[in-house]
Amino acid sequence: MTISLFLEEQPDPTIDPQHKPEQIQISSVWAQTKNPLWDSDKSRTYCHHKISLQVGTSKKVYFDYWQSLSHPNIETESDLKTALNCFLSDAMAGTLTYDDFRCEFGYDPDESPKKNLTIYRLCQKTLDSALSLFSYDQIQSLLEIT
Repeated sequence: MTISLFLEEQPDPTIDPQHKPEQIQISSVWAQTKNPLWDSDKSRTYCHHKISLQVGTSKKVYFDYWQSLSHPNIETESDLKTALNCFLSDAMAGTLTYDDFRCEFGYDPDESPKKNLTIYRLCQKTLDSALSLFSYDQIQSLLEIT
């Protein structure tokens, strides 16, 4: 499934017929059912999707998206917008300091930081990917519409 969004509202062509807002292409491919890195219960599995994002003619960015077995497929525009929202929310979590990240997501301060440090670093990598396509302000705007 593929949908298109725009980084800004479609302009009135009578005002500026040359202006074309940048289009965001979002596509989903089902990858497999498996246990994700972030779930310590290895007996649980989720439906794994590979999502691709492309702004205009830029290079594509890919990210993993997980859905439950009870709702395994991405079938609607809303499903893809939810995947984009999760990607951008994870990216914004990467802007936090490590201590703020642990506090924000309820990690026990006495708990070994190994697992949550791994997740924190993944959020930072997600931020790098998001910033290769969007500005910080664009990420904020997209979070409001997804």
